[in-house]
Amino acid sequence: MLLFYLSAFDDDKEKSRFRKFYNKYSGLVYYVATQLTDVHSEAEDIVHETFLRLISNFDLIRTENEKETTSLVYTVTRYCGIDWLRKNKRELLIDDLPSEEFADETAPDIMVDTVYINDIMAIIADMDPMYAIPLQLKTEGYTISEIASFLGITAENVKVRIHRARKILKDRLEAKL
Repeated sequence: MLLFYLSAFDDDKEKSRFRKFYNKYSGLVYYVATQLTDVHSEAEDIVHETFLRLISNFDLIRTENEKETTSLVYTVTRYCGIDWLRKNKRELLIDDLPSEEFADETAPDIMVDTVYINDIMAIIADMDPMYAIPLQLKTEGYTISEIASFLGITAENVKVRIHRARKILKDRLEAKL
């Protein structure tokens, strides 16, 4: 399959960069896909959709920061998987993927009480992925247009989803106080 993906690039330098990227993150993509469905062929379809989405936006992916790249790949895979399952009218096997392993990477770099950060991360984890994923990508420093491109939606749609996610987060935090 790697040869198929490499055919999307004209430049040998980009092919080499993508080959390294693929070798490093293909396992993570497959792992996340198998967490969404136990059917091997469906997981492979999700992996394929994810890599097609990543290839179409490969020039936007910042691979210098490994944690940021890992979080991005995880998030895009999760979004593609949920989207693929919805399109194919399948139910998710689990309500929410375990995002605890990526919680430290998506938390804002501000001084906040640990309990408060845990509350924020729990609220985001329980939030509908349609709102949580754009918010997570925004907190990681991606622009609205980059998020729109990764998720295959319009920039206005991204802005609305981030606005709604922040409102949900604010309302739920106020309810805890």
